[in-house]
Amino acid sequence: MANTIYTTGGALTNVSKVLKEHFEKPFIRTLERDAFLVNLFGRKKGVGHEVQWIVHYDGNNSAQFYTENDNYQPAGTQSYERAHKPFKMVRIVYAVSGLAEAASKGEGALIDLLAEYSKQAMEDLIARINLQLVSTTPNPISNEYQRPEMDGLGDIIRDTGTYATIDRTTATWWRSVVLANGGTARPLTIQLMQQVLEQLDTPRRDAQVSHILTSRVHYNQYGNLFDSERRWVNTVTLDGGWKVLEFFGIPVIPVRQMQPGVMYFIDKRDWAYYSLLDFETEEIPTQKDEKAYAIKHYAQLVCKAPFRQGAIVDLNY
Repeated sequence: MANTIYTTGGALTNVSKVLKEHFEKPFIRTLERDAFLVNLFGRKKGVGHEVQWIVHYDGNNSAQFYTENDNYQPAGTQSYERAHKPFKMVRIVYAVSGLAEAASKGEGALIDLLAEYSKQAMEDLIARINLQLVSTTPNPISNEYQRPEMDGLGDIIRDTGTYATIDRTTATWWRSVVLANGGTARPLTIQLMQQVLEQLDTPRRDAQVSHILTSRVHYNQYGNLFDSERRWVNTVTLDGGWKVLEFFGIPVIPVRQMQPGVMYFIDKRDWAYYSLLDFETEEIPTQKDEKAYAIKHYAQLVCKAPFRQGAIVDLNY
């Protein structure tokens, strides 16, 4: 049972409830500001035990030109597949020792101490979420319901493996555009970037690339390709006043903490960060002389059309 204490107003209050009421909104604001992909794609409220959607992957192919006396052709059909992604749980635990509690005796002092510990833990939790979301390395656990982590960019933008329970081995239409070099590192070139755009700009994919995401290393490499003619390279100003280079009108963004070796081509329309449980804090049992608390968050990064996303991998750095 959670401890109760007297607040500065003299009311007997549940500590976990106080921490939740005080930090839930700041947690959401900080998550949306500091987790780069949450900031870019936006946050949506999750419902149920997973995110579900219907994928339309093939249209009615019976459209044809005809002459005056032609019979009607056979009716065509639309092709659909069901996709679903489970929510993932992430948490952080912090504790206040009995000695620290005793040293902070006084009206409201324990709450002040817990508030500081909770604030720091909350920021560390968001930093861990951000690091996972921008991960470029696919999770080695193939079963999406068995692995505990949220999906990162490396799990979603691929041309192999399973995503949202659809196997890209057989459902080739589900594959992202991936330009690889067999594991051999090669330099970034304008031709490679153009090739990704060309392959994404097809009737089936119908991608509208809105952002190019990469590490600071490859952002600098891209800028250096125009070093002698830098005055001819256009820039664009993003929200927050950041100025970045652009490629055919598409902002090229250096993503903090993203590992080098990959450049991603994103169609923003298809993405969202689905949050089932925004913020929860609870006291947890402990065998030590301390009061321990856990902050919990349930969410998942979802792309509803990975076939409209692209990547250049095996880049030299």
